[in-house]
Amino acid sequence: MPVMLVPQFNEKEAFHRLEDEQFASSDVLGFRTASRMLLTLLLLRTTAIERLYGLATTAAIHSLVLEVLALVASRYPARYAPHRRWLITLAIAHLSATIHLLTINGGMNIFALAGGRPHHLLFWFCIGNGAFYTALCSVHSRLSVSWSWWALPALALLPVLRSGSLCALLMRAPGAELALARLFRVLEMLHRVPLPPLAQLSVRDLPPALQCRVINAWSAVMVGAAVPLAIQAFWELARWQEYQQRRAAAALAAANVGDPAAAALAAVELKEDDGEPWHSLVPTGHCMPVEVLLFSSLVWSIAALVLT
Repeated sequence: MPVMLVPQFNEKEAFHRLEDEQFASSDVLGFRTASRMLLTLLLLRTTAIERLYGLATTAAIHSLVLEVLALVASRYPARYAPHRRWLITLAIAHLSATIHLLTINGGMNIFALAGGRPHHLLFWFCIGNGAFYTALCSVHSRLSVSWSWWALPALALLPVLRSGSLCALLMRAPGAELALARLFRVLEMLHRVPLPPLAQLSVRDLPPALQCRVINAWSAVMVGAAVPLAIQAFWELARWQEYQQRRAAAALAAANVGDPAAAALAAVELKEDDGEPWHSLVPTGHCMPVEVLLFSSLVWSIAALVLT
């Protein structure tokens, strides 16, 4: 058994290395697009309208970081690919810090844009705490699930740790406190249904500041980590199965020309491969909404218990 595990492990590592090399070109486009979009925002709003030149200069550092990464990935892909996962993860962390900086120190309170509507407030939560951008970048990067299962939760902790200043900003927005109370009640009722015993342990009547912290933590974990991780799992499983089929077809083609070694490889490839340990955990289409709701309820209950 230990002898068989080594080739399988090497094959999975080879698959991930191949993907890192293949996705380097799409990383270049992603880095440059994100850099130009950020610069446009800084020029049109932070500089031209708000006249916050120091803030714009500080935030522009992230654009410089992205341009450097794009340059390295395009000109030195062989050197970029082995470090791709770390570089992208650190870039997302820096983006999260940049978004927080712009949200807190910008000339406009983004929560005022909610107009007192709870669902709009939830959207601006995901924008202000960076969860939306973390999800977008992680899905585009297509990092391996074996890497993302710890990297995305770690990234989700960043907005949780910064919730104090974000919630203070929310409390200053007109009508935000009432919208926050309505949003909290809706989410509380939604998440009490799947896990009643655990939900009973959380406190229902919370002050606005704690309601804000709970919603911020829940949105950071669910939108910034759980949802993109689920998407990545489905996509990677499909790519892994396609990769296995290509290897088996190539081995069979070589075996047909009388290569004994290729014939032995074909026999191994045609056996059912368990793949990654998490492959069996990927839900089928009709089970996914239920599992997402259960996990969301678990995250909500834990956030309510820990943060209160």
